Amino acid sequence: MSFINLVPDQTLRTTLYPDVNYLAQKANALNALGFLRPALVSSKRVQDFADGSTTDANSYGSLDGLTMVDTNTYVASGWANLPNRGKPADAVILAYEAANGDSITFALAYPDRNLDGAATGIQCSGRCWKKSFSIADFPIHPAKLSAWAFDANSGKAFQLRGSVAVP
Repeated sequence: MSFINLVPDQTLRTTLYPDVNYLAQKANALNALGFLRPALVSSKRVQDFADGSTTDANSYGSLDGLTMVDTNTYVASGWANLPNRGKPADAVILAYEAANGDSITFALAYPDRNLDGAATGIQCSGRCWKKSFSIADFPIHPAKLSAWAFDANSGKAFQLRGSVAVP
């Protein structure tokens, strides 16, 4: 829900409330009153809410692969962890690199206990994620894709190891 104003997320329909517009309206009202801590994310630029610590990025996970499903659809996958909390990331932010080097949010993925990490050689324990997206989600081509673990308790993003090029 932290990204309710920035990234259309249909998962909210099934996990939180069927009317996302109503949910967004109420979430913004609560945010404006200071009841949401951390506040809703207000920028698509990941660097605006990224953690600036020098913790080893390898401990947060990785963007392991990109598979082309058809000429317009790709699937990104990997794993994400929050070492400071000892559990899977609350969400994974997918971002493309803008011409100025900024990472711009375009989609969210969620760790899934039902995914198998055997192909990547990791023990998932609920940390693996994958996300399908359209090439139309990128305003620039080719694009460099990165992934970030998101901690909903702190409102901070932590860059995952690896990046891939989307043609």
